[in-house]
Amino acid sequence: MNREVGKLGFAPPKISYLVAMRSWFVLNGTAYSVEMCPSALLIQFLNGCRNRRSAKSRPSSFPQMIEGDDSGLMRWFVVTMMLESGYTIPLFPTEQEAMNSLNNSS
Repeated sequence: MNREVGKLGFAPPKISYLVAMRSWFVLNGTAYSVEMCPSALLIQFLNGCRNRRSAKSRPSSFPQMIEGDDSGLMRWFVVTMMLESGYTIPLFPTEQEAMNSLNNSS
């Protein structure tokens, strides 16, 4: 994706709404959809992500925003803000690829 600053003075988000919502992640050996999983599981997953820009990485405060607003838009916003802040978020395009990541990491 081209991240150049456009005419409006800002770069597009690192992940589109549809890509984020259709993505899958793995938590405790189970694959979950970003869009459909319980908010508590998404928060737990995001709290486990680390910032690749900082050796003293600590959990982001962004995931807690989902507690107050569990909409798809807020889920996308939190994922986007964490990516923009340097967090590595292991997301996969399909449930199968998420599950395959478990086998590949062994």
